[in-house]
Amino acid sequence: MKRSRKAGFPARVFILSFSFILAAAFLLFSCGKSNETPVMNYNGKTVSTGLFAYMLSSQKAYVKDTFSRNTADHFAKTGEYLYGTNDFEEFLSKTFINKSGDTVTYAENAFLTVLNTAKMFVVADKLCGDYNLKIVDGQTLEDIEEIISGDIEAAGGKVYLEDILTEYGADIETEREYLLLQAKVDLLYDYLYGKNGSQRIADSVISDIFYEQYKKIDFLFYSFYSDSEVGDPSPDSPQRKEEKINAAKDFLAEVTSGETSFEDYKTHDGFAVYDKGLCFTEGMLEENFANAVSTISSPRGVVFYQSDDGVYLIRLLTPDDNDFLAYYDDIYKPLSKNAFYDFLESYYPEVSLSQETLDKYNFVTIKPLEVS
Repeated sequence: MKRSRKAGFPARVFILSFSFILAAAFLLFSCGKSNETPVMNYNGKTVSTGLFAYMLSSQKAYVKDTFSRNTADHFAKTGEYLYGTNDFEEFLSKTFINKSGDTVTYAENAFLTVLNTAKMFVVADKLCGDYNLKIVDGQTLEDIEEIISGDIEAAGGKVYLEDILTEYGADIETEREYLLLQAKVDLLYDYLYGKNGSQRIADSVISDIFYEQYKKIDFLFYSFYSDSEVGDPSPDSPQRKEEKINAAKDFLAEVTSGETSFEDYKTHDGFAVYDKGLCFTEGMLEENFANAVSTISSPRGVVFYQSDDGVYLIRLLTPDDNDFLAYYDDIYKPLSKNAFYDFLESYYPEVSLSQETLDKYNFVTIKPLEVS
């Protein structure tokens, strides 16, 4: 069975989900593992050609597999090809405007992505040394050896895996080095931004973001589908839909007039299903649903919203400290990850590159690394 594995780069380094890189097939790989010319250097920490090629070829295998699956899924749903093609090589040559405003091909963007990840590795490796951070956690080391053992098994044995990796100027130690560098990045993040991190973002900052950017709602849902004794719920008849719409409107009128409360929905009709408090921020809700919420002018206000699936009576609530604690990690993690990557990227200008070596790499022509 063909097996390819994503190189596991952090989310920050991806501009699009298919943005990866490759090394050129003609890159002196015939020299084998003896070719250890550094691709880059940061204060004595380097990424060799073998490691760089391993990273690139692993990512090509991953992106090719992801492209194939996503293209097939998109075509099955829409009858059209994602990115306008089902040809991987054609996809790689297509252009888009990246976050910097530059027009690049997917292949060019992928190369820059892996290049920056390699920079991240050498910087994190050096800083771990400066902070005297070492990978000593038994579970982390065990997980690394499990991955390597899995690749050995998938390849049919250690000798066969070595043969596969040799084509890229790499070996099993290269794979182990890569996995250890990933672990060092995680270790450095925990040291700086973890629970007791020296650069941990203050709780007051997280609190301010939560109360400024998050809203809270609950809602009643009148579904246009009814449960059946067997199989999936069946769509309601037009008359049944109308009955539910009118019930929702009647209840909304009573709530608005003060005749009843939102919590007493069960006493009004047998159609509504209650969904408890939900906190959200921009981009988390379906657009039309979010637009309906935005029309509520004050807390405890209720709005009527009808979709293809049913009717919603949406009520605006006020978030409290319990909500803040429940959503703390949702805010802290992306904020701290971005701060961490900004911190690492501030060192990138100091990383020296072997441009002559890098010029020999080409994302389009390198063979994907697949263990079978």
